[in-house]
Amino acid sequence: MAWKRDSAYWKGRIQQERPDIWDELEKGEIKSVRAAAIKSGFIRERTPLMDLYRAWKNASRAERETFLDKARSNEI
Repeated sequence: MAWKRDSAYWKGRIQQERPDIWDELEKGEIKSVRAAAIKSGFIRERTPLMDLYRAWKNASRAERETFLDKARSNEI
């Protein structure tokens, strides 16, 4: 069975493990459960570098060569 990671799950975990951040969330200082989970360190925010790694891994050999050619000639 897969674990459900919805806002109820994150609220419970934040409330239990990070009461300081839970207080900020309840007061409205943090605008969303996701933002609170990120601040708590439970969720990692994707970075552009992470996206590049994923794109590189999924790119074909020809796409990688085209990218490297353009990067070397400062076209990107």
